[in-house]
Amino acid sequence: MERGILNLKGLKQKVYLGVDDAERASAQEVEIDVVMNLDFTRCIRTDSLADTVDYLAVTRSISALCSEYQWKLIERFAGDIAGQLLTQFYQIQSLAVTIHKRVPFERFGIPPVESFSATVHKERAAI
Repeated sequence: MERGILNLKGLKQKVYLGVDDAERASAQEVEIDVVMNLDFTRCIRTDSLADTVDYLAVTRSISALCSEYQWKLIERFAGDIAGQLLTQFYQIQSLAVTIHKRVPFERFGIPPVESFSATVHKERAAI
């Protein structure tokens, strides 16, 4: 078996995300990273997209989910993406989904930070 990793880095999406209603009142931009672990044996041999994960399809799947739901926590949001990708793409053996969210801490009197992030790791056996 030839194990491999496909990386999706910096997918920007507008989502309704936040602990309180005010934060979820308007869509905010997040960045999504996905690290997908899979068996590359067949695609290395065949050079065929059918034998791997189509990252355009992955991107479309994430975008569709982002347009359909709201979340309070980035942990739940990352977990929902991970579960959906494992369900839709049988080739993925395990993955990690990271959500990067810019938080307006200034409104709480806290110095600004570039972003806050959470990563969820999920394996096929877990779905």
